[in-house]
Amino acid sequence: MQLLLSVSGSISSLGLNLVGLRLFRTNNSQLILQAQITDQYGSGTIGIEQLDAMEKLISECIDGKVNIEEIATTSNIWSTPSKIPDGMVEELVKISNDLSLIYTVLEIRVPDSIGLVYRILKTLLDFELNVIFVRISTSADFAYDSFHIQSKDGQKIENSEMLFSIKEKILEVAQMKRDQGIFEISF
Repeated sequence: MQLLLSVSGSISSLGLNLVGLRLFRTNNSQLILQAQITDQYGSGTIGIEQLDAMEKLISECIDGKVNIEEIATTSNIWSTPSKIPDGMVEELVKISNDLSLIYTVLEIRVPDSIGLVYRILKTLLDFELNVIFVRISTSADFAYDSFHIQSKDGQKIENSEMLFSIKEKILEVAQMKRDQGIFEISF
């Protein structure tokens, strides 16, 4: 999980936008991470200097030379989400326990902003959850994200109070108002 925080926090702290991310965990707990990034305007053009800075920052975070929490939460790096016309895409936080025998599946559809993935991952870490699989994608300024998660002891999250708390915190970090959008839990 710390690797995901280092990658997503480093990318967003440099003003780059993480528009795609896939994380897989192999049977022997090795991680495979694939990230797609753009500049803050969504162009595919990222200078070699930015790529070098991103690679260096990620390495320094992993090596413990840089505290990603300090860098990623610096308020001047976050861009406010662009205003999406009402009704264009229905905002959603969906938590399902019936899609997998061993994972709780968290699906999120919210307005995208730089740093969103970091803030969501930080929230999951704050709840002491294991993130097994991640799929991040962005379309028309909306994030369509999916997380396969488990409790610290490797179980589905079935405590309804905890599920509601996770939902509330995700809506908060996504800079949405509480009680807005759709919230769904299925068992």
